Amino acid sequence: TRRAYSLDEVLQAPHVAPVTTTLECARRADGAAAIVLASSTFLQQRDWRGPSAVVLGGGEGSGPLYPPADIHDAMFSCEEAARVAYESAQLGPRDVDFFGLYDCFP
Repeated sequence: TRRAYSLDEVLQAPHVAPVTTTLECARRADGAAAIVLASSTFLQQRDWRGPSAVVLGGGEGSGPLYPPADIHDAMFSCEEAARVAYESAQLGPRDVDFFGLYDCFP
């Protein structure tokens, strides 16, 4: 930013989530990442002969460098990260017991 903000200004800024305002967001840090892991049982069922835990795929996505005036669902990167992770692993949601996704906003 070009100037310091008071605590009140930060807390009263428009919200992007229930407890997070626009002034609490890092402009250049928005993004998401996804990774698909397989258990040794899953790999044994497919006759895998490598290590007992293998990263099958991963995905990464990133939003715009500067937040636009109109923020909408289509600009979030979670879907892109998940799609890339599933494609690189050659799997889909039904093949996975747990899928964790990190995004920098709560």
